[in-house]
This record gives sequence, structure tokens and C-alpha cells, in this order.
Amino acid sequence: MQKFIILLCAVLLILSCRKEEQCPAEDFTGTYMGDAECMLGLTDQDDIRVVISKRDDKTLEVEFLGNVLVVDIKGCELEVDDNIALGTGTTGSLTVLDETLTLHYEQKVAGIVTEECDFLGMKI
Repeated sequence: MQKFIILLCAVLLILSCRKEEQCPAEDFTGTYMGDAECMLGLTDQDDIRVVISKRDDKTLEVEFLGNVLVVDIKGCELEVDDNIALGTGTTGSLTVLDETLTLHYEQKVAGIVTEECDFLGMKI
């Protein structure tokens, strides 16, 4: 029993020290076409183009409706985090699954949402 516990602890230690997988930026880059819903559903826009390009191995740039969002690659997750300070900046998230892009972002000033958009599109 004691050997089993030692073996279990060793396995857990090895698994906890394992490096997290980092998806390459190229998995996400490309041009996507789809529809956007902005300002809490008040404005819908069809046939919107979103271009995702590689900035470096851990960062992407997303061109969307005249905005350029800087996106961090954390493992295989994408996160918009534009240095929120005093409740002002841009936050959001992106997912790419089977060549479908889902994007959500919010721009805030003093903690108040001034712009919010959701996009769903396919890679072209």
C-alpha cells in the first residue's frame, strides 16, 4: 500500500510539472466572413470581414470593424486583454473551432461598456 501511495504521488508530481500545450499562432490566422451583433443587439451587420494575423508566437492582431484587437494566446485559448486600467480598456475572448470563429469583445470607459460586439463567421 505504501508503494502505491508513493507511486501515485510521483505520477501526480510529474503531471503537475508537465508544460502546458501552446497552440501555434498559425492555427488561428486567416480571414473570416460572418455576421456581427453590436451594442447589446441594437445594430446587426452582415458580411463582416475579420482578419487575424500573427504578431509573434504568443500574440495575434484581429482587425474587426475598424478596430485592431491585440489577442494573447494562452495555451490554446485566446484572450483580449488591452491593459484595463481604472475600468478603461478592451476585454474579450475568441474561439476557433473547425474553421468557425466566435469573437466577443467589450470596450469600457470607467467601468461602463461603451461598445460591445459578438461575431460569428467562417474561414474563407
